Amino acid sequence: MTADKTLFERLNSIRAPIHIANGSEMIAIGEGDIVLDLEVNGTVNQVKLRKTLYVPDMGQSGLLSVRCIQAAGGIISFGVPEKDVVSIFHGKKLVGMARLENNAYVLQMPKREAQQAKIQSTHARLIEWHKRLGHIGFDNVKRLVDQTPGMAIDGSRTNPVCLSCVAAKQTRTPNSSPATRITTAPLQPIHSDIAGPMKTSSLGGAKYFVLFIDNFSRFTAVFTLKKKIGYYGKVLGV
Repeated sequence: MTADKTLFERLNSIRAPIHIANGSEMIAIGEGDIVLDLEVNGTVNQVKLRKTLYVPDMGQSGLLSVRCIQAAGGIISFGVPEKDVVSIFHGKKLVGMARLENNAYVLQMPKREAQQAKIQSTHARLIEWHKRLGHIGFDNVKRLVDQTPGMAIDGSRTNPVCLSCVAAKQTRTPNSSPATRITTAPLQPIHSDIAGPMKTSSLGGAKYFVLFIDNFSRFTAVFTLKKKIGYYGKVLGV
């Protein structure tokens, strides 16, 4: 069983309780096949584990049942080839090993080392550094360059114009003109619109909602609809 959903080649939905040693209970919500890379003396073997349980609450470590390995035709040898080591055979082939660590046998898997990101260039124009660094201020770019050995600005250090920053910082001029249509009483007019279908239905099964706003009083009413055709009934007050 495992809590890592990304390991599964396929995953079927199930719901099964799992009782653990301290008396508590976890729930398996999926079952499927996973493929593990097991390292044996520098060689990596791919081993498929069928009917593996997906248990999100079990944490980072997975558990592998000795009984299930034997039921699948595997052979478990404790203390082979040395003390505190368990060897897993399929037929006569050694496919995996586990070493004793903190009172538990841990499968030996190849170590995945993070690869350092490669810097494509240490020289660029000021506008290019500005964009690469998430559109930070030009003065901050210059300060960073001056404090970072090997990093340089090609060309002029005069602050250029970044069109994206200009567009993002634009504001709308307030509209001080009087309204062209002034209402003097409720219901003249009423603004309405409908939205949907929504991806997730409401508890009552509705996938649409319709909005009515009275232009005079600003009174607002919202109704939910199961079908879009129900909009006309709400308009007519049915």
